[in-house]
Amino acid sequence: MIDDLISVIIPVYNVEKYLKECLDSVINQTHKNIEIILIDDGSTDNSGKICDEYRKKDDRIIVIHKSNEGLSSARNDGLIHAKGKYIQFIDSDDYVNRDMLEITYSIIKKYNADVVTFSHYILNDGKAICDCSKEEKVLNKMEAMKELLLDNKIRNYSWEKLWKKELFQDIKFPEGKKFEDIATTPFLFEKANKIILYDYPQYYYRQRQGSILHIPSEELSISYIDTTIMINEYMQKYTELEQYCNYSIVAATIRVYNDIALYNLESLYNNNKTEQLYNILKNIMKDKYNEKMIVENMNTTFKMHLYYLLKDKEKYIKNNKYLPKLCVEHNE
Repeated sequence: MIDDLISVIIPVYNVEKYLKECLDSVINQTHKNIEIILIDDGSTDNSGKICDEYRKKDDRIIVIHKSNEGLSSARNDGLIHAKGKYIQFIDSDDYVNRDMLEITYSIIKKYNADVVTFSHYILNDGKAICDCSKEEKVLNKMEAMKELLLDNKIRNYSWEKLWKKELFQDIKFPEGKKFEDIATTPFLFEKANKIILYDYPQYYYRQRQGSILHIPSEELSISYIDTTIMINEYMQKYTELEQYCNYSIVAATIRVYNDIALYNLESLYNNNKTEQLYNILKNIMKDKYNEKMIVENMNTTFKMHLYYLLKDKEKYIKNNKYLPKLCVEHNE
């Protein structure tokens, strides 16, 4: 019996230093029935040339050259050309385990699921770090959306999942905006009936300091605030998700004020939207039922940051450097 076709969509933009490692990890997958769609999003280095070189090596590779329109546009173009029953996104500066698709495909078939979500290593200073529970669990859409809002075992990253392609029938990544995964993954989960949590690392995520989303700024943080509030307001139509949405807002507020403290973003501190977010946090924490749920789901470091932020946000920003470092992955 022939395995189903998986479409691997890889947007490419100015990553000549990392691209070959990424592509080698994909063409050597133990699941062989794949098509590899490379979208060269107007690269100005040798990335486009490397894509063409690999196309000559492997006839499963499709290369699309286009003018630079951003990650969302590139992914959407990939979806248009994808012929597979399943979709896997990979960022072109990352790489994956050679048996990743074999494992995730076997799980999605085993449970007749719509999505398999797994975990990842963070590559930093030559080390691969992963904090995962190593569990395999079947979730319905509501259970999965709760985990998504907690942002612990399941995160918004679109590349951290094997998707059934039909979920994307009426959904596109928002073009011209940042945090496209946060603005897309909840709607995809909403359409799914069965989601498998496979909390084992399969993906190597490279944190690059030169990446635009790792350079905190007022504009970027406001985009994060707007996207987070939009998604949480939408998800609160489900009463069973209300507390989880509140948790998500509180966690986002801590991240934003942590950025203000670390990067001296005075203009962001004085922005009305930042103040709006802080006031939402205070209102949420006035409810003891909310407070109990939120604190129970936070690790010790987050609890400490929340305590000092609520007590006095100006002192929190001034003394942030004395607190344990907050692990912040929202700027992805």
